[in-house]
Amino acid sequence: LQALTSQEPPHFSKDHVNILVLGRILRTKNVDRAIRIHARFKTAVPRSQLHIVGPYVDVNPAELHSLIAQLHVEDSVFVHEPTPSPEVYLANASILLLTSTLEGLPSVVMEALACGTPVVSTDLPGSVEIARRVSGVKCLCYTASDDEWVRGISDALQCSRAEVMSSFQKSDFVVEKYADLIMQVWNEAA
Repeated sequence: LQALTSQEPPHFSKDHVNILVLGRILRTKNVDRAIRIHARFKTAVPRSQLHIVGPYVDVNPAELHSLIAQLHVEDSVFVHEPTPSPEVYLANASILLLTSTLEGLPSVVMEALACGTPVVSTDLPGSVEIARRVSGVKCLCYTASDDEWVRGISDALQCSRAEVMSSFQKSDFVVEKYADLIMQVWNEAA
């Protein structure tokens, strides 16, 4: 982790709350909602930034940039190109924000937790399942108010990276443990 945090991504500032949205920019990811939540959070915590990392899929970049301008957060929202090293962004983020309305078991949540980064996510079944087993995950209804999301982010920021990482390492979501559990099922079925 120390090696990852020594590689600071572009526009990240150690003296700011760095909120990360990581993944494909799809309508179902609701990146526009993340921008609105950040704008509201920024009124409470002026030293905050939103970093959006991933390729545009079915969202027009002009739409997001227009919303960013409309909300007057051009100085604190950074849209980054897709990266071959998402772990550097995850390790340097203060929090991962997932505003999706459709996910399976969101691997980005597990990747964030493995880096000790707390998560605020919509209450999708996969995120709720992870939250039941790992500390550092706050789930909210997508229709919760922006103020509720801001409180969720503030609450999640109270989690220590060490606590989040330790909780994740003890969970069944670690690849080795998951593989062992699958082997147990196969052996019992044989």
